Amino acid sequence: ALITAGELLAMLDDMNEFESTGEEYFQALCDIKGASKLNQLMQIDGKPSFDMNTGKIACYISSKAGITPWWKLYLDIEAKQYKIEELKYYYRYYLDEQGVSIIPKLMEAIEKEKASIRNQCIEIAYGELKDYIEFDEIASIAEEQQLIYWKNYLSYIETGYYPQSEISFEVAIGKWEKIKTLRMPGEKDIRIFIELFSQIYYLAEQGDRKVIETVCSDCENINWFYNWIIYSVKMAELCAHTEQMNSKIICESVITNLELLLQDTEVFKGEPRTCDLYFLQNELTRSYEQAIELIVQNGTVDDLEKALSILERLDDETGTSLDHTMGGPLTDAEFFGVISRFLTINNYEIV
Repeated sequence: ALITAGELLAMLDDMNEFESTGEEYFQALCDIKGASKLNQLMQIDGKPSFDMNTGKIACYISSKAGITPWWKLYLDIEAKQYKIEELKYYYRYYLDEQGVSIIPKLMEAIEKEKASIRNQCIEIAYGELKDYIEFDEIASIAEEQQLIYWKNYLSYIETGYYPQSEISFEVAIGKWEKIKTLRMPGEKDIRIFIELFSQIYYLAEQGDRKVIETVCSDCENINWFYNWIIYSVKMAELCAHTEQMNSKIICESVITNLELLLQDTEVFKGEPRTCDLYFLQNELTRSYEQAIELIVQNGTVDDLEKALSILERLDDETGTSLDHTMGGPLTDAEFFGVISRFLTINNYEIV
């Protein structure tokens, strides 16, 4: 049945009992009725109308939409320490309350965080800062204040690869040997993958292919996870040489690399299985976005259609469902997220 926009608005008005108070509901409310409407629902006579966790989500959605929300009703603003999962709320609170002038001080404070959480804090903060100022402004602050860890992370955002203190065959192979022992990659293992691919990128810049040949040989004919490793290695090599390549060759190489992801898509084959890659999800998604970005920068709409068709097949062939929750290397939601990032007036029909 067709539901008109008017009926949707009526439905939202009828949901003031807040039985549906998840992030999706709040986002829909913002999209349809505006962030001001969500802000109105957060309080009654200056008192919170949601529980604390729900209120934080509502404040976050409202802030992302450009409206300063009722942060003080839902955050412990006197707290001296914050849980990692709540950092994004506090970063946005300070930015909404004090404005962008605090960004240099905020970045400096994060630079001095404990080594065990520093990179995670920088990643979370960058995700919020880019809603307030441009990448170049963030990079300028990091450069002016010589924030080394910020500069390294921003280099990663720009190139896809982290600067390495030591670049060598031995260091790269050491990372690879650790990865080969993993049966189910955990949160603490993510860094090893990033460092391996970064080593390969910088070695490829130097013309050294020994690690590339070793890793690709080790990964042949095992399962999808190892095909993704081959894909990522070949993408690192490609990115190291794009300045010397013409657009046609770049796009052809990207498509050839993406096609590796359609080989051996049996979801429960080998270890790690495709359903065991939960903690690698961000790196998986970044690797797909890297390919699409190269296509958008160098190719045609036809090239984009080929690339997205491959990702669509990947979504279809590797998706799994557990307790009505979709999983796998590329879910529907993640696929839509990837393509929405590159949506323009010139390619919207293909998308």
